[in-house]
Amino acid sequence: MNSIRLLATACLTGCLMVVTQPAAAQLMDDWVAEQGYISRVDLEKLLNRLENTAVSPSYSADLRALARQQASDVLARLREGDFHVGDRLFLTVPGEPALTDTFVVEQQHTLTLPIIGSLNLYGVLRSELESHIRQYLGRYMRQPSVKAESFIRVTVLGAVPKPGFYSIRSEAPVTDVLMQAGGPTSRAVMDDIRVERGTERILEGEALQQALALGRTFDQLSLKGGDRLFIPERADAVRSAEGWVRTVSMVLSIPLTIFAVTQIF
Repeated sequence: MNSIRLLATACLTGCLMVVTQPAAAQLMDDWVAEQGYISRVDLEKLLNRLENTAVSPSYSADLRALARQQASDVLARLREGDFHVGDRLFLTVPGEPALTDTFVVEQQHTLTLPIIGSLNLYGVLRSELESHIRQYLGRYMRQPSVKAESFIRVTVLGAVPKPGFYSIRSEAPVTDVLMQAGGPTSRAVMDDIRVERGTERILEGEALQQALALGRTFDQLSLKGGDRLFIPERADAVRSAEGWVRTVSMVLSIPLTIFAVTQIF
């Protein structure tokens, strides 16, 4: 996967398409601040915008090529869904203790539930998980109540006090896992923070900084299990006061209320 892919979903929720492109604004005029997941409708809106950008002479050839790549990634997410091997799901089904537990997604996007059997999650988005499970359980019980939370395992590396693996709710802001790792140290270079997947950088620079500042979630940024959040460390031990204040204000002190209903970033 190209290193600039999957930035498209960040555009939908506040930080892309290419940060310097005002034409990418207003992709989501009905944004709900408390919504931690992206709906299928919102992804379809984004796909439509990207496809239009890919063929528009108003944009450069490079931007049109980027839009085509991003459109391909969004289309794949819409088709294949969000759940991969190793993702954990915590289910709460009142009155059904066997179904109130943590379950792990297996091969072929399968979730194996006690007594009930295997549930296929192929094509299911995180925003659709509860309704999908509720519909499935409805075959065996009357009007089941279901609460579902999905968790992914990510790695935090670099200039943090506690680097390592973290299991985090997919609807949690990316800053949550950074705080679990102790927050950036005084040597952290927040301007160069990035998200890596395999050997690729999938989100970095100003786009990622905007996402952190706006409290964007793992789901909103299309992040998944196995991704790495890397915070580079400055070679010298002392950062300027201006740089440190900028880091703290951006990552630690910005409330979720800065979400804007009609503004991308």
